[in-house]
Amino acid sequence: MAKEDTEIEVLSVPAPTMGIIGNVPSTMLNPRACVDCNNVVLRDGIVQTRPGYVAYGTEPPAGLTGILLLFFRYQKWKGQEYEMLATTTNVYYNKNGTWTSIASSLSGHVNTRASMAYIENYLVFTNGRNAPSKWNGSTWSALNAAHSGDAIDWGDYRPLIFLPFHFRLLGFNDNKTTTGAAIRIMYSHAGNFDKIDGESYSGYIEMTQGMGAKIVGAAPLLNYVAIYKDYCCALLSYIGGASTFAINVQIEGIGLAAKDAIANLGASHLFLGSDYNIYEWNGCTELNPIGNPIRKLLEAEVNKARINRSFAIVDIEQRQAIFFLPIDDDEYPTRMWIYNLDDKSWSKGTIAGISSGSSVTKAHVERLLLGTGPIVWDNKYECAVEPDADEWVLEGTDYSTSDGDILTFNTTADVANLGVYHMFPGVDLVGGFTVKFKAQVTSSVGDYPFLIGAYDGPHGKYFELFLKSDAVYHETTKICDFDTTDAYHIYRVYASGTTATLYIDGVEKGSWTLATGACGDAVTFGDNNAASSINILIDYLYYGFGDLDTPTGAASAIKHYDYEALTDDGTAISSEFETGDFVLDKEEHLIRNRRFFGLGLDLKGYSTSSKLTLEYSLDEGTSWDAVDVTAKTLTAAYALYNWDFMQTTRKVRFRFRDATSGQRWYLRFYGVKQKEGERV
Repeated sequence: MAKEDTEIEVLSVPAPTMGIIGNVPSTMLNPRACVDCNNVVLRDGIVQTRPGYVAYGTEPPAGLTGILLLFFRYQKWKGQEYEMLATTTNVYYNKNGTWTSIASSLSGHVNTRASMAYIENYLVFTNGRNAPSKWNGSTWSALNAAHSGDAIDWGDYRPLIFLPFHFRLLGFNDNKTTTGAAIRIMYSHAGNFDKIDGESYSGYIEMTQGMGAKIVGAAPLLNYVAIYKDYCCALLSYIGGASTFAINVQIEGIGLAAKDAIANLGASHLFLGSDYNIYEWNGCTELNPIGNPIRKLLEAEVNKARINRSFAIVDIEQRQAIFFLPIDDDEYPTRMWIYNLDDKSWSKGTIAGISSGSSVTKAHVERLLLGTGPIVWDNKYECAVEPDADEWVLEGTDYSTSDGDILTFNTTADVANLGVYHMFPGVDLVGGFTVKFKAQVTSSVGDYPFLIGAYDGPHGKYFELFLKSDAVYHETTKICDFDTTDAYHIYRVYASGTTATLYIDGVEKGSWTLATGACGDAVTFGDNNAASSINILIDYLYYGFGDLDTPTGAASAIKHYDYEALTDDGTAISSEFETGDFVLDKEEHLIRNRRFFGLGLDLKGYSTSSKLTLEYSLDEGTSWDAVDVTAKTLTAAYALYNWDFMQTTRKVRFRFRDATSGQRWYLRFYGVKQKEGERV
């Protein structure tokens, strides 16, 4: 006979203090274990809905253009404070509530992003594509670009990062197309950031030390500059004299995944590693892998093709660091990983796609500003000017003329010389990439008269589309017969994985396998065959990451992370907290059932209208059932809420959730009532 069941009341389970580490079978959940959660934060032993965000000023700010890349605080000597914003097309300042344009017609990119720094009462700016610039609160101008003989100057470089260090301006990773040096470190004269000419110990060095092919990021760390390549971490120190700087590699094999994915705590950095873990580093020879509790979940869902769009924010007021990452097929970050700096716990959140964010303190008030990131074309060449006047790089002879609306590209008068234009956006054909153009062929000669190509160097894949008068080819393979001369037609090529597909006027015309082989990393158009010629009229040429058809997405907007907000700018915050499986200790749970008949929670709501739904799962979260079809209405003060149910099983887990607009809940502890059954 079975022994008589004994009623047991499981002790309360405090909030986790280490974050999400997977299933932990035990009679009472380990206080460091949390299987899953979303849009909650863990603070002082309490699980609560994370705060939301609201519009920051006019939404969207009047005249705001481009994709938002970076917020920054700039202060003049006289105390005037500015909130700065860089986008792909402009730089703005805000000092009295109005965002004002100061640098229109930029050609920035979300993959190179932007960098700002404060030095000698100036704001200095670079985005890796436009000439480095400075601003003193009234005048925006290029950094010194006056050549003296064979001397160099800032106009010769396109650094991705600017930092002041020992009275010099340092630039990291020269992205200029003609001289690109991804491991280059540029440095100005001492006491004159505007001058870099190879004299007075100014110029550049190449960071050949350490693993990796490029400098990804850099940030101040105590008396050093921490430099992150893609596979190492190093310290830059000032030594003076002709050598000027020393570089000491401290960490090999792990580097930085994204330029802005560094949370600077002053004495240490938290950063997203190139191995998809998050580390704390204080400059020594060891990393502290603080992301271990969430590493598997982070790596499983992150969009690796867009990980370079990740960024991190330090929220001093709330004592947390927030990492924003794109997941699944998202173009911009939609996942928040929130790290509590005090109890070292992790929680996660889901957020609408955003492209930028920063903690900007103005008038002693810390503001977390977020910039929405719509899915748009990465480049829209509208043919208003010739391509080389719009950042395209000309190779060969110039056969282009623009009437301000249509580009005429005509090589029929001279088929011997080549004329090709290149752009270098960091093409990713495997992750998804689209090229779209509107054109009409006037005449063509030969087999390869007009080329549209996209080349993915890292993956060794490319496509080359050729337009003739009567057909469209990929290399030597005909995709379709088509009259390209009768009118303007819209051609779109979408590449993903190993396949590219051609659409003409929205109709699919055929697919082919991407070509493979060593190649550069570029989008190209023009005539690259001396035996062929073309006369073609082009209305526009767009390209972008993802399967794009027409430019889509709402205009970029600025948000403010508000600790009192109960919604994300009017959208309900869907929050949930999931426990691990409640089972018997050790191996007994494999052969003995439990009879669960109640769950108690110590809860409160933001107001008397707050509600909470409880669900349970017997199959480790594969399916869920409501404990009570009616959600509990919470009070504004903590109270014990009991859910009564009956289940005989050897394991059960619970999920508390709410997705109602304008509500927030707080969970202080929970406990399970059950009876231990006989062996089976």
